[in-house]
Amino acid sequence: MKLNKKTIQLLAMALLVAGLVLPAKTVCAGNSFQTASTFQLGTRVSHTYTETDQTEFYKFTTPAGNGYYSLTLYNVNNGAYKYISIYDSPSFDGSKVLDKYMYSNGNETTVMRLLPNRTYYIYFECEKTGESAFVLNRIQDDYGNTFAEAANMTVGSMVQGKIEVSGLDEQDYFRFTTSGRNSFYEINLATTGSDSSCAYIYEGNDASYDYYNLSATSGNTSTKIVKLQKNHTYYVKIYGMWDDATSYKFSVKEVTDDAGDDFSDATKITVNKSKTAKMQADNDVDFFRFTTNKKKTAYQLYIKNKSKDSLNITVYSNNDIASAVTGIKNHYIGSATTKTIPITLKKGRTYYIKIEGDAGTDYTLTMKDSRTAIKKTKPAAFKAKYYNGWWSKYAALSWTYKEGYHGYQIWRSSTSSTKGFKKIKTISTTTSSSSSYNDTKVKKGKTYYYKMRYYVKDNGKLYYSKWTKVKKVKIKK
Repeated sequence: MKLNKKTIQLLAMALLVAGLVLPAKTVCAGNSFQTASTFQLGTRVSHTYTETDQTEFYKFTTPAGNGYYSLTLYNVNNGAYKYISIYDSPSFDGSKVLDKYMYSNGNETTVMRLLPNRTYYIYFECEKTGESAFVLNRIQDDYGNTFAEAANMTVGSMVQGKIEVSGLDEQDYFRFTTSGRNSFYEINLATTGSDSSCAYIYEGNDASYDYYNLSATSGNTSTKIVKLQKNHTYYVKIYGMWDDATSYKFSVKEVTDDAGDDFSDATKITVNKSKTAKMQADNDVDFFRFTTNKKKTAYQLYIKNKSKDSLNITVYSNNDIASAVTGIKNHYIGSATTKTIPITLKKGRTYYIKIEGDAGTDYTLTMKDSRTAIKKTKPAAFKAKYYNGWWSKYAALSWTYKEGYHGYQIWRSSTSSTKGFKKIKTISTTTSSSSSYNDTKVKKGKTYYYKMRYYVKDNGKLYYSKWTKVKKVKIKK
Protein backbone atom coordinates (compact mmCIF):
# COMPACT_ATOMS: atom_id res chain seq x y z
CA MET A 1 0.00 0.00 0.00
CA LYS A 2 1.29 3.33 -1.00
CA LEU A 3 1.22 5.97 1.78
CA ASN A 4 0.66 9.53 0.93
CA LYS A 5 2.59 12.40 2.44
CA LYS A 6 -0.04 13.28 5.05
CA THR A 7 -0.27 9.69 6.32
CA ILE A 8 3.48 9.50 6.78
CA GLN A 9 3.50 12.72 8.83
CA LEU A 10 0.72 11.43 11.11
CA LEU A 11 2.54 8.12 11.68
CA ALA A 12 5.78 9.87 12.60
CA MET A 13 3.99 12.04 15.13
CA ALA A 14 2.37 8.98 16.72
CA LEU A 15 5.72 7.22 17.10
CA LEU A 16 7.23 10.31 18.70
CA VAL A 17 4.43 10.54 21.25
CA ALA A 18 4.75 6.84 22.00
CA GLY A 19 8.50 7.25 22.62
CA LEU A 20 7.90 9.98 25.16
CA VAL A 21 5.69 7.80 27.32
CA LEU A 22 7.78 4.62 27.19
CA PRO A 23 9.97 3.89 30.31
CA ALA A 24 13.62 4.94 30.08
CA LYS A 25 15.97 2.30 28.77
CA THR A 26 18.08 0.77 31.58
CA VAL A 27 21.75 -0.08 30.99
CA CYS A 28 21.96 -3.52 32.48
CA ALA A 29 25.07 -4.43 34.47
CA GLY A 30 26.06 -8.01 35.00
CA ASN A 31 23.88 -10.08 37.28
CA SER A 32 26.71 -12.27 38.57
CA PHE A 33 30.47 -12.19 39.00
CA GLN A 34 30.86 -14.20 35.82
CA THR A 35 28.83 -11.69 33.77
CA ALA A 36 30.22 -8.58 35.49
CA SER A 37 30.41 -5.50 33.26
CA THR A 38 33.77 -3.86 32.71
CA PHE A 39 34.09 -0.12 33.32
CA GLN A 40 36.96 2.33 32.98
CA LEU A 41 38.66 3.97 35.94
CA GLY A 42 37.77 7.63 36.25
CA THR A 43 34.35 7.31 34.55
CA ARG A 44 31.03 7.79 36.35
CA VAL A 45 29.04 4.57 36.47
CA SER A 46 25.31 5.48 36.72
CA HIS A 47 22.24 3.28 36.89
CA THR A 48 18.49 3.64 37.36
CA TYR A 49 17.04 0.94 39.60
CA THR A 50 13.55 -0.30 38.71
CA GLU A 51 13.31 -2.91 41.45
CA THR A 52 13.94 -2.97 45.18
CA ASP A 53 17.07 -4.72 46.43
CA GLN A 54 18.41 -4.79 42.91
CA THR A 55 22.02 -5.99 42.55
CA GLU A 56 24.72 -5.32 39.99
CA PHE A 57 28.16 -6.72 39.25
CA TYR A 58 31.11 -4.83 37.73
CA LYS A 59 34.80 -5.45 37.26
CA PHE A 60 37.91 -3.38 36.57
CA THR A 61 41.65 -3.96 36.20
CA THR A 62 44.30 -1.84 37.88
CA PRO A 63 47.23 -0.61 35.80
CA ALA A 64 50.90 -1.24 36.57
CA GLY A 65 52.64 0.74 39.30
CA ASN A 66 51.83 1.64 42.86
CA GLY A 67 48.61 3.48 43.40
CA TYR A 68 45.79 4.27 45.76
CA TYR A 69 42.16 4.42 44.65
CA SER A 70 39.30 6.66 45.73
CA LEU A 71 35.75 5.36 45.43
CA THR A 72 33.02 8.00 45.54
CA LEU A 73 29.50 6.67 46.04
CA TYR A 74 26.54 8.90 45.05
CA ASN A 75 23.09 8.37 46.63
CA VAL A 76 20.13 10.15 45.04
CA ASN A 77 17.37 8.50 47.09
CA ASN A 78 16.82 9.99 50.54
CA GLY A 79 16.72 7.28 53.19
CA ALA A 80 17.49 4.43 50.83
CA TYR A 81 20.70 2.62 51.51
CA LYS A 82 23.31 1.69 48.97
CA TYR A 83 25.74 -1.11 49.59
CA ILE A 84 28.98 -1.77 47.72
CA SER A 85 31.71 -4.39 48.15
CA ILE A 86 34.95 -4.95 46.26
CA TYR A 87 36.48 -8.44 46.00
CA ASP A 88 39.85 -9.54 44.69
CA SER A 89 38.35 -12.55 42.84
CA PRO A 90 35.00 -13.36 41.09
CA SER A 91 33.36 -14.93 44.13
CA PHE A 92 31.81 -14.01 47.45
CA ASP A 93 34.43 -16.30 48.92
CA GLY A 94 37.21 -14.00 47.75
CA SER A 95 39.00 -11.49 49.98
CA LYS A 96 36.91 -8.37 50.50
CA VAL A 97 38.94 -5.15 50.17
CA LEU A 98 35.97 -2.79 50.69
CA ASP A 99 32.62 -3.11 52.43
CA LYS A 100 30.63 0.13 52.53
CA TYR A 101 27.04 1.25 53.30
CA MET A 102 25.54 4.64 52.54
CA TYR A 103 22.14 5.82 53.82
CA SER A 104 21.63 9.50 53.07
CA ASN A 105 21.64 11.77 50.06
CA GLY A 106 24.90 13.24 48.78
CA ASN A 107 28.16 11.38 48.29
CA GLU A 108 30.90 9.72 50.30
CA THR A 109 34.49 8.89 49.33
CA THR A 110 36.64 6.03 50.56
CA VAL A 111 40.33 5.60 49.75
CA MET A 112 42.00 2.20 49.50
CA ARG A 113 45.20 0.66 48.26
CA LEU A 114 44.91 -1.92 45.46
CA LEU A 115 47.55 -4.10 43.90
CA PRO A 116 48.81 -3.32 40.38
CA ASN A 117 47.79 -5.40 37.35
CA ARG A 118 44.95 -7.02 39.24
CA THR A 119 41.26 -7.52 38.31
CA TYR A 120 38.78 -6.61 41.06
CA TYR A 121 35.02 -7.23 41.22
CA ILE A 122 32.28 -4.94 42.53
CA TYR A 123 29.02 -6.09 44.06
CA PHE A 124 26.45 -3.25 44.19
CA GLU A 125 23.04 -3.37 45.88
CA CYS A 126 20.30 -0.71 46.16
CA GLU A 127 17.41 -0.86 48.67
CA LYS A 128 14.86 1.07 46.60
CA THR A 129 14.18 2.11 43.06
CA GLY A 130 15.80 5.26 41.80
CA GLU A 131 19.17 6.54 40.65
CA SER A 132 22.65 5.93 41.98
CA ALA A 133 26.24 6.15 40.75
CA PHE A 134 29.85 5.66 41.69
CA VAL A 135 33.27 6.79 40.40
CA LEU A 136 36.56 4.97 40.99
CA ASN A 137 39.64 7.14 40.48
CA ARG A 138 43.29 6.17 40.66
CA ILE A 139 45.55 8.25 42.90
CA GLN A 140 49.10 7.98 41.57
CA ASP A 141 51.57 7.11 44.36
CA ASP A 142 54.75 9.10 43.80
CA TYR A 143 57.19 6.73 45.56
CA GLY A 144 57.38 3.10 46.64
CA ASN A 145 55.74 1.88 49.83
CA THR A 146 58.24 -0.78 50.89
CA PHE A 147 61.99 -1.20 51.38
CA ALA A 148 62.09 -3.25 48.18
CA GLU A 149 60.46 -0.39 46.23
CA ALA A 150 62.71 2.32 47.70
CA ALA A 151 63.55 5.03 45.16
CA ASN A 152 67.19 5.97 44.59
CA MET A 153 68.19 9.45 45.70
CA THR A 154 71.55 11.18 45.43
CA VAL A 155 73.38 12.71 48.38
CA GLY A 156 73.27 16.47 47.90
CA SER A 157 69.91 16.47 46.11
CA MET A 158 66.40 17.06 47.43
CA VAL A 159 63.26 15.01 46.82
CA GLN A 160 59.75 16.43 47.04
CA GLY A 161 57.00 13.97 47.81
CA LYS A 162 53.49 13.62 49.08
CA ILE A 163 51.67 11.35 51.45
CA GLU A 164 48.62 11.16 49.20
CA VAL A 165 46.07 9.47 51.45
CA SER A 166 45.11 9.39 55.09
CA GLY A 167 44.43 6.52 57.42
CA LEU A 168 46.11 3.84 55.28
CA ASP A 169 49.60 3.96 56.76
CA GLU A 170 51.05 5.23 53.49
CA GLN A 171 54.83 5.51 53.48
CA ASP A 172 57.38 6.70 50.93
CA TYR A 173 60.72 4.87 50.77
CA PHE A 174 64.10 6.04 49.47
CA ARG A 175 67.69 4.83 49.57
CA PHE A 176 71.04 6.61 49.27
CA THR A 177 74.69 5.58 49.45
CA THR A 178 77.35 7.43 51.41
CA SER A 179 80.77 8.33 50.05
CA GLY A 180 84.08 6.75 50.99
CA ARG A 181 85.09 9.81 53.00
CA ASN A 182 85.08 10.32 56.76
CA SER A 183 81.92 12.42 56.82
CA PHE A 184 78.89 13.54 58.74
CA TYR A 185 75.58 13.93 56.93
CA GLU A 186 73.07 16.72 57.35
CA ILE A 187 69.53 15.34 57.06
CA ASN A 188 66.71 17.81 56.42
CA LEU A 189 62.96 17.17 56.51
CA ALA A 190 60.49 19.97 55.73
CA THR A 191 56.72 19.58 55.89
CA THR A 192 55.01 21.77 53.32
CA GLY A 193 51.52 20.29 53.77
CA SER A 194 48.95 20.38 56.55
CA ASP A 195 50.13 17.36 58.57
CA SER A 196 53.40 16.80 60.39
CA SER A 197 55.77 14.30 58.80
CA CYS A 198 58.40 11.94 60.15
CA ALA A 199 61.49 10.33 58.58
CA TYR A 200 63.34 7.22 59.71
CA ILE A 201 66.83 6.54 58.33
CA TYR A 202 67.66 2.83 58.59
CA GLU A 203 71.09 1.24 58.35
CA GLY A 204 69.65 -1.65 56.31
CA ASN A 205 66.72 -2.71 54.17
CA ASP A 206 64.22 -3.63 56.87
CA ALA A 207 62.82 -2.13 60.04
CA SER A 208 64.95 -4.33 62.33
CA TYR A 209 68.05 -2.23 61.65
CA ASP A 210 69.14 0.67 63.85
CA TYR A 211 67.86 4.03 62.74
CA TYR A 212 67.93 7.79 63.17
CA ASN A 213 64.68 9.72 63.13
CA LEU A 214 63.47 13.29 62.86
CA SER A 215 60.08 14.93 62.50
CA ALA A 216 58.85 18.27 61.13
CA THR A 217 55.61 20.00 62.01
CA SER A 218 53.50 21.64 59.36
CA GLY A 219 55.33 24.49 57.63
CA ASN A 220 58.62 23.82 59.43
CA THR A 221 61.99 22.18 58.79
CA SER A 222 63.86 19.76 61.04
CA THR A 223 67.62 19.14 60.71
CA LYS A 224 69.88 16.49 62.19
CA ILE A 225 73.61 15.94 61.63
CA VAL A 226 74.75 12.34 62.09
CA LYS A 227 77.85 10.27 61.43
CA LEU A 228 77.18 7.57 58.83
CA GLN A 229 79.30 4.65 57.66
CA LYS A 230 81.48 4.95 54.59
CA ASN A 231 80.29 3.42 51.30
CA HIS A 232 77.05 2.25 52.89
CA THR A 233 73.47 2.22 51.60
CA TYR A 234 70.86 3.66 53.95
CA TYR A 235 67.08 3.45 53.63
CA VAL A 236 64.58 6.20 54.41
CA LYS A 237 60.91 5.89 55.38
CA ILE A 238 58.72 9.02 55.37
CA TYR A 239 55.13 9.14 56.55
CA GLY A 240 52.48 11.53 57.85
CA MET A 241 52.63 11.64 61.61
CA TRP A 242 48.86 11.74 62.06
CA ASP A 243 48.08 9.71 58.93
CA ASP A 244 46.77 12.74 57.04
CA ALA A 245 47.64 13.60 53.46
CA THR A 246 50.60 16.00 53.40
CA SER A 247 53.60 17.14 51.34
CA TYR A 248 57.27 17.18 52.28
CA LYS A 249 60.83 17.91 51.14
CA PHE A 250 63.71 15.65 52.11
CA SER A 251 67.45 15.98 51.52
CA VAL A 252 70.76 14.46 52.61
CA LYS A 253 73.91 16.60 52.44
CA GLU A 254 77.45 15.40 53.06
CA VAL A 255 79.42 17.34 55.67
CA THR A 256 83.06 16.29 55.47
CA ASP A 257 84.59 15.72 58.88
CA ASP A 258 87.79 17.72 59.21
CA ALA A 259 89.48 15.29 61.61
CA GLY A 260 89.44 11.59 62.42
CA ASP A 261 87.24 10.16 65.18
CA ASP A 262 89.67 7.72 66.79
CA PHE A 263 93.33 6.89 67.26
CA SER A 264 93.28 4.68 64.17
CA ASP A 265 92.22 7.47 61.80
CA ALA A 266 93.72 10.46 63.61
CA THR A 267 94.43 13.36 61.25
CA LYS A 268 98.13 14.10 60.82
CA ILE A 269 99.28 17.61 61.69
CA THR A 270 102.71 19.17 61.28
CA VAL A 271 104.51 20.84 64.16
CA ASN A 272 104.43 24.65 63.88
CA LYS A 273 101.57 24.60 61.34
CA SER A 274 98.04 25.55 62.37
CA LYS A 275 94.96 23.42 61.80
CA THR A 276 91.47 24.95 61.83
CA ALA A 277 88.62 22.54 62.56
CA LYS A 278 85.04 22.39 63.79
CA MET A 279 82.92 20.09 65.91
CA GLN A 280 80.35 18.97 63.34
CA ALA A 281 77.86 17.47 65.80
CA ASP A 282 77.34 17.01 69.53
CA ASN A 283 78.86 13.54 69.36
CA ASP A 284 81.84 14.60 67.25
CA VAL A 285 85.35 13.89 68.58
CA ASP A 286 88.44 15.12 66.72
CA PHE A 287 91.70 13.17 66.84
CA PHE A 288 95.06 14.45 65.60
CA ARG A 289 98.56 13.01 65.60
CA PHE A 290 102.01 14.56 65.30
CA THR A 291 105.62 13.44 65.67
CA THR A 292 108.16 15.30 67.77
CA ASN A 293 111.59 16.31 66.56
CA LYS A 294 114.44 13.90 67.23
CA LYS A 295 116.38 16.66 69.03
CA LYS A 296 113.65 18.67 70.78
CA THR A 297 111.57 18.10 73.91
CA ALA A 298 109.96 21.50 74.64
CA TYR A 299 106.63 22.22 72.94
CA GLN A 300 103.69 24.58 73.21
CA LEU A 301 100.15 23.40 72.68
CA TYR A 302 98.29 26.40 71.26
CA ILE A 303 94.52 26.34 70.93
CA LYS A 304 92.15 29.15 70.08
CA ASN A 305 88.49 28.50 70.82
CA LYS A 306 86.46 30.81 68.56
CA SER A 307 83.00 29.83 69.79
CA LYS A 308 80.68 30.41 72.73
CA ASP A 309 80.92 26.78 73.87
CA SER A 310 83.86 25.21 75.68
CA LEU A 311 86.30 22.52 74.58
CA ASN A 312 88.18 19.74 76.34
CA ILE A 313 91.60 18.63 75.14
CA THR A 314 93.72 15.58 76.01
CA VAL A 315 97.20 14.64 74.80
CA TYR A 316 98.21 10.97 74.63
CA SER A 317 101.71 9.52 74.38
CA ASN A 318 100.39 6.41 72.66
CA ASN A 319 97.35 5.29 70.70
CA ASP A 320 95.28 4.27 73.73
CA ILE A 321 93.24 6.16 76.31
CA ALA A 322 95.43 5.02 79.21
CA SER A 323 98.41 7.04 77.97
CA ALA A 324 97.16 10.57 78.73
CA VAL A 325 100.01 13.00 79.34
CA THR A 326 100.10 14.38 82.87
CA GLY A 327 98.44 17.78 83.13
CA ILE A 328 96.83 17.64 79.66
CA LYS A 329 93.88 15.36 80.35
CA ASN A 330 90.44 16.83 79.69
CA HIS A 331 92.07 20.24 79.85
CA TYR A 332 89.28 22.84 79.83
CA ILE A 333 89.30 25.58 77.18
CA GLY A 334 86.58 28.14 77.87
CA SER A 335 84.46 29.93 75.28
CA ALA A 336 86.22 32.56 73.15
CA THR A 337 89.49 31.66 74.87
CA THR A 338 93.06 31.32 73.60
CA LYS A 339 95.55 29.20 75.58
CA THR A 340 99.19 28.27 75.10
CA ILE A 341 100.15 25.30 77.27
CA PRO A 342 103.85 24.43 77.74
CA ILE A 343 104.44 20.70 77.50
CA THR A 344 107.55 18.54 77.67
CA LEU A 345 107.53 15.56 75.32
CA LYS A 346 109.91 12.80 74.34
CA LYS A 347 112.07 13.12 71.26
CA GLY A 348 111.11 11.46 67.98
CA ARG A 349 107.78 10.07 69.19
CA THR A 350 104.20 10.16 67.85
CA TYR A 351 101.61 11.79 70.11
CA TYR A 352 97.84 12.03 69.81
CA ILE A 353 95.44 14.86 70.61
CA LYS A 354 91.74 14.43 71.31
CA ILE A 355 89.36 17.40 71.24
CA GLU A 356 85.75 17.27 72.42
CA GLY A 357 83.07 19.95 72.32
CA ASP A 358 79.53 20.87 71.36
CA ALA A 359 78.26 21.02 67.80
CA GLY A 360 79.37 24.10 65.89
CA THR A 361 82.40 24.86 68.09
CA ASP A 362 85.28 25.88 65.83
CA TYR A 363 88.89 26.27 66.84
CA THR A 364 92.49 26.57 65.70
CA LEU A 365 95.08 24.09 66.93
CA THR A 366 98.87 24.33 66.69
CA MET A 367 101.59 22.22 68.25
CA LYS A 368 104.61 24.50 68.31
CA ASP A 369 108.17 23.62 69.20
CA SER A 370 109.25 26.10 71.86
CA ARG A 371 112.65 26.89 70.36
CA THR A 372 111.04 28.18 67.18
CA ALA A 373 108.21 29.97 68.97
CA ILE A 374 110.42 31.80 71.47
CA LYS A 375 112.57 33.41 68.77
CA LYS A 376 109.61 35.41 67.51
CA THR A 377 108.38 36.93 70.77
CA LYS A 378 109.24 38.95 73.86
CA PRO A 379 107.46 39.81 77.12
CA ALA A 380 104.64 42.28 76.44
CA ALA A 381 103.86 45.62 78.08
CA PHE A 382 107.07 45.77 80.11
CA LYS A 383 107.13 48.77 82.45
CA ALA A 384 109.50 50.06 85.17
CA LYS A 385 108.92 52.97 87.52
CA TYR A 386 110.11 54.46 90.80
CA TYR A 387 108.01 53.67 93.86
CA ASN A 388 108.31 55.47 97.20
CA GLY A 389 106.99 53.02 99.78
CA TRP A 390 106.24 53.67 103.45
CA TRP A 391 109.34 51.78 104.54
CA SER A 392 111.49 51.73 101.43
CA LYS A 393 112.07 53.03 97.94
CA TYR A 394 112.30 50.58 95.00
CA ALA A 395 111.88 50.02 91.26
CA ALA A 396 108.47 48.45 90.45
CA LEU A 397 108.54 46.28 87.33
CA SER A 398 105.45 44.91 85.58
CA TRP A 399 104.49 43.09 82.36
CA THR A 400 101.70 41.03 80.85
CA TYR A 401 101.73 37.38 81.89
CA LYS A 402 101.74 34.92 79.05
CA GLU A 403 101.49 31.14 79.04
CA GLY A 404 103.68 28.83 77.04
CA TYR A 405 107.18 29.59 78.36
CA HIS A 406 109.17 28.14 81.23
CA GLY A 407 110.02 31.47 82.80
CA TYR A 408 111.39 35.02 82.74
CA GLN A 409 114.82 36.52 83.35
CA ILE A 410 115.12 40.10 84.61
CA TRP A 411 118.40 41.93 84.02
CA ARG A 412 119.66 45.25 85.43
CA SER A 413 122.43 47.73 84.75
CA SER A 414 123.53 50.64 86.90
CA THR A 415 125.89 51.83 84.20
CA SER A 416 123.96 52.62 81.02
CA SER A 417 121.17 51.37 78.77
CA THR A 418 123.61 49.43 76.58
CA LYS A 419 126.14 47.77 78.89
CA GLY A 420 126.76 46.56 82.39
CA PHE A 421 123.65 44.32 82.57
CA LYS A 422 123.50 41.49 85.08
CA LYS A 423 120.72 38.98 85.81
CA ILE A 424 118.95 39.85 89.06
CA LYS A 425 115.87 37.58 89.01
CA THR A 426 114.56 34.37 87.41
CA ILE A 427 110.82 33.68 87.64
CA SER A 428 109.49 30.25 86.71
CA THR A 429 106.11 30.29 84.99
CA THR A 430 105.59 26.62 85.85
CA THR A 431 105.16 27.56 89.52
CA SER A 432 103.99 31.16 89.25
CA SER A 433 101.76 33.33 87.10
CA SER A 434 103.44 36.50 88.36
CA SER A 435 103.39 39.64 86.20
CA SER A 436 105.37 41.93 88.48
CA TYR A 437 108.60 42.21 90.48
CA ASN A 438 109.89 44.82 92.94
CA ASP A 439 113.63 45.49 92.91
CA THR A 440 114.32 46.61 96.46
CA LYS A 441 118.10 46.24 96.22
CA VAL A 442 118.60 49.77 94.99
CA LYS A 443 120.41 52.82 96.33
CA LYS A 444 119.00 56.29 96.74
CA GLY A 445 119.99 58.79 94.12
CA LYS A 446 121.11 56.14 91.57
CA THR A 447 119.68 55.42 88.10
CA TYR A 448 118.99 51.87 86.97
CA TYR A 449 118.21 50.28 83.62
CA TYR A 450 116.03 47.15 83.25
CA LYS A 451 115.19 44.65 80.55
CA MET A 452 113.70 41.11 80.51
CA ARG A 453 113.17 38.09 78.29
CA TYR A 454 111.44 34.67 78.19
CA TYR A 455 113.28 31.39 78.33
CA VAL A 456 112.47 27.75 77.66
CA LYS A 457 114.39 24.68 78.65
CA ASP A 458 114.74 22.17 75.85
CA ASN A 459 116.71 18.96 76.18
CA GLY A 460 118.67 20.39 79.13
CA LYS A 461 119.57 23.70 77.46
CA LEU A 462 118.02 27.16 77.81
CA TYR A 463 116.73 29.10 74.81
CA TYR A 464 115.70 32.75 74.97
CA SER A 465 113.27 35.20 73.46
CA LYS A 466 113.95 38.72 72.26
CA TRP A 467 114.74 41.36 74.86
CA THR A 468 112.20 43.93 75.84
CA LYS A 469 113.05 47.57 75.41
CA VAL A 470 115.26 48.95 78.19
CA LYS A 471 113.41 50.87 80.88
CA LYS A 472 115.01 53.57 83.02
CA VAL A 473 114.26 54.20 86.73
CA LYS A 474 115.81 56.87 88.93
CA ILE A 475 115.66 56.27 92.70
CA LYS A 476 115.15 59.51 94.54
CA LYS A 477 117.20 60.52 97.57
